[in-house]
Amino acid sequence: MIHVTDVTQTVAWYHAVFGLKTKFVTEDGQYIELLTGTTTLAFNANALERSKYDNFAENSLAELPSGMHIAISVPYLQTMYQKALEPGAVSINPPEAQPWRKRVARIRNINGVLVAIGES
Repeated sequence: MIHVTDVTQTVAWYHAVFGLKTKFVTEDGQYIELLTGTTTLAFNANALERSKYDNFAENSLAELPSGMHIAISVPYLQTMYQKALEPGAVSINPPEAQPWRKRVARIRNINGVLVAIGES
């Protein structure tokens, strides 16, 4: 589960960039799950987390990224990398060959979360 400021905006970004479909939405829209194959990717509002924890670091492009990333495999890496940058993501590195013979691009999404986009 990834904690974000605006769950609806975040999910709209994943819909637009990767074509992920919604699996579940709470009535208030503060928690949404996306289908990614066999794994569910979930987003929760920072406001809900603040009600559970006294203090936590919020994901933001203005801050250093947290110590985790989302990895997504796509068939058209260059196209998806460019598409991700259009609605506000920031490039860390463009698609490049990795030692395991796949190409990977790395970005920070609109919330500052690290995303590795790998060639499938």
